[in-house]
Amino acid sequence: GHSQGGLSLRWAIKWFPAGALVDDYVGFASPNHGSRTAISAARARKCFAACWQMRPRSAFIGALNRGDETPGDVSYTSIYTINDEAVRPAESSSLAGATNVVIQDVCPGRPVEHLLLAGDAVTWELAVDALTHRGAADVERISPFACLKLALPGATLNWPERGADTVDVRYPSREPPLRPYAR
Repeated sequence: GHSQGGLSLRWAIKWFPAGALVDDYVGFASPNHGSRTAISAARARKCFAACWQMRPRSAFIGALNRGDETPGDVSYTSIYTINDEAVRPAESSSLAGATNVVIQDVCPGRPVEHLLLAGDAVTWELAVDALTHRGAADVERISPFACLKLALPGATLNWPERGADTVDVRYPSREPPLRPYAR
């Protein structure tokens, strides 16, 4: 799961019975402890529902991290970048009880940031490693040539044209309430 997607996966593992069927969790740049960027967006009133939930002291983050951050018999891998402009501080992506991998520790100076992390070759290799071996990702199993690759296999770098479509976005004024099971 990338960004909020990683939080959604953790929520499902923690609160839903199907979470017991999960073997591996791999999160990319997931703000597991919230992000100061979400606080700024909320103050500016440009914060969608998930943004309100990604504030460090939100009810959602509190419920998600209450007790064990890595529950169940699941192998947890959290991959993040020090260049993340959306998850601040970047260390918010780390999880107690998980294998936490900073991309720049694997490939020093790698310029990957929040959005590009989802298509990054090194992130891809770490995710595949986590999903194809017992346990979490192991940096020692990653090819020494991984740092020379840019994007995951088959990816192309085509950017959408600017100004093609505009969307009318309506921002809620507060965080959505927690469901009773998470209170």
